[in-house]
Amino acid sequence: MNAKHKTWIDHYENNLEQLAEKIGDLRYDTLSEFLDLLALKIKKDGDKDASRGRTQLARQLYTSSEALRESSKAIQKAWVICEPYMYPEDIRQKVKAEFKEKSKIKTVFQLLSDFGKDWHFDYDNNRILRCILFQTDGNLDALKANIETANVDWRNIILQAEYEHNDETDELIRLYNFERPFGEARVTEADLEEKNKNDNLNEYDTDLPF
Repeated sequence: MNAKHKTWIDHYENNLEQLAEKIGDLRYDTLSEFLDLLALKIKKDGDKDASRGRTQLARQLYTSSEALRESSKAIQKAWVICEPYMYPEDIRQKVKAEFKEKSKIKTVFQLLSDFGKDWHFDYDNNRILRCILFQTDGNLDALKANIETANVDWRNIILQAEYEHNDETDELIRLYNFERPFGEARVTEADLEEKNKNDNLNEYDTDLPF
């Protein structure tokens, strides 16, 4: 047997079930991309066999490749359905309320998803996404500009959204904490009092954007 064609993948020897679980746990858009790439690989194998006159084998590989592409399309549709629910309720409601049109809403979630994918974003921490959405007011160009700011340095978008510069004192004043939902993000007197009670609590230090 050709040594190129293994019966296992490193770290998953004799445990293809675990490998299947790992692949199946990928985010659906990533899983769809993986299936497309696998379909392309199998098609290339079919092309090689076809060029060698192995027509029956090539035909079966082409059939398999096409089936994988159809699976990829189905998984992508599943992603479109569940994508908005990857985010907390306050983020979903803000997007729907400000961008209104279905096509715009879909674009917003796609942009946020692409950002999260590029950064291997943890959906349990949506602070950066809230900062990106803050004060975009339904404007896709503003949203894209915020994403670009975050891509350069994620601390910049936090600084832009959560802090205000006091020209008189040349200090940064923290106005929001977007680790909390939009409706609860405004820094309150109680927050400041709590900070003053504990000098070690630096969450609201005005010189720290994170």
